[in-house]
Amino acid sequence: MAARSLLLPAEDDGGLPPSSSSPAPGVVDNASTTTPLVEFLPGTPLLWEGSGLRRRDVYAVDFARWGDPRTRLLDGEAWEQARPDVLTALRLQDPVDAHPSDLAARLDTAYTVLAVRIQPPEATSGAAPLRLETGPDESIRIHQSWLEAVPEPDTLIALRDTVERMLPRVDLPDVLLEVNAWTGYLDDFTHLGMTGQASGSRLADLATSMAAVLVAEGCNLGFAPMIKHGHPSLSRRRFSHVTQNYLRSDTLTATSAR
Repeated sequence: MAARSLLLPAEDDGGLPPSSSSPAPGVVDNASTTTPLVEFLPGTPLLWEGSGLRRRDVYAVDFARWGDPRTRLLDGEAWEQARPDVLTALRLQDPVDAHPSDLAARLDTAYTVLAVRIQPPEATSGAAPLRLETGPDESIRIHQSWLEAVPEPDTLIALRDTVERMLPRVDLPDVLLEVNAWTGYLDDFTHLGMTGQASGSRLADLATSMAAVLVAEGCNLGFAPMIKHGHPSLSRRRFSHVTQNYLRSDTLTATSAR
């Protein structure tokens, strides 16, 4: 419990075992609360050592966060009232016997397919991709061998080299500007103060600034690598202005719809 989130004062109903190091009333201290809880449970002080207990095996009674969720399951008339909505939400419209039977058949098929692929321990020579092995503790485990890499044919290597030589080497902002020349998507980045009757922008070379800002934000590079002194459209001041007034969720949505 100490490894999880803190215990809230509202969750303390007075049922916790007392501790000599507990703080003042109304204040819950996790360290002083966890220790008496562990001591209160049956067993040795090393409760988790060899006891077989796992996570969610121990619950605090009448606690919303640390209690047993099974105690809050609906039953009786409350379940009958909620049952139609729950079954509809879970898409369980078939009869009660049909659903477990379908799950059992699918599970049996999956086990059958897996059993066909697995080689028994005495029939394996260590080369089977999926086989059963006996571990150090004499338990049987499924072992998946490493998949061997399929060698690439010479024709694929030659084709890759040819394509790489044919592709031009351009900067990412230049690619965005070329796509903008085809689609005009950067025109959808309008000023925050512009209305439907007065759209557009008075900034010069706004497309260049927007392409640089998109690369800086999309690649998490920041503005520094995009700045070019002597170019007003690539200055830090311009980037800051464009980010604050043009880069918004609605403008990004509009450009994505192109």
